[in-house]
Amino acid sequence: MTERADEAAFQAQVVELARVLGWETNHTRRSIGRGHRWTTATSKVGWPDLVLWNPRYGGVIFAELKTDTGKVTADQEACLASLRSAGADVRVWRPSDWPEIEATLQHREAAA
Repeated sequence: MTERADEAAFQAQVVELARVLGWETNHTRRSIGRGHRWTTATSKVGWPDLVLWNPRYGGVIFAELKTDTGKVTADQEACLASLRSAGADVRVWRPSDWPEIEATLQHREAAA
C-alpha cells in the first residue's frame, strides 16, 4: 500500500470515530489541476487535512494526518503555526496516536 493510501485509510478511521462520537468533519479533497499535478482546492497552502467540530458539546480541531513515517511539509508547518497563533486547537495525528485521538474526541463529549 502506498503512503497516500495508508493516510487515506487512517483518515477514514478518524472520520468514522468522529462521526460516531457526534463530531462533524470537513476534508478539502485533492484533485488534478493544471499540468496534471495533484492540487488541493483551497486558497491556503498547507491547510490541514481535517477540520472537526462538535456542534453539541463544542470544540473545533484542525488535524493534519500523517502516516507514522510521513513528514509535515514546511508549508503545512507554517499553516499549523498560524492557526495555533490564532488560538486554534491544532493536532498532527498519526496511527500511533490512536489512543490520544480517541481520548481527545471522547473527552470533548464527556466534558459537556
